[in-house]
Amino acid sequence: MEAVTFFKMSGSGKNFIILVTRSGESLAICFSKKNHVYSNIHLEGDARTIYTGKLWQDAWES
Repeated sequence: MEAVTFFKMSGSGKNFIILVTRSGESLAICFSKKNHVYSNIHLEGDARTIYTGKLWQDAWES
């Protein structure tokens, strides 16, 4: 299964990885990177709810 179709890293600006999902739609993972630290990570593309759930406070306080 081929997933990564395009990858772009730049010294400045928008970095992204584009994936093709099982449905054939494209999904872009966008991010910034500075001094080996990734930030401003977000997804762009078609969005559908495939699962919902609850995250209790003790899950992130460990």
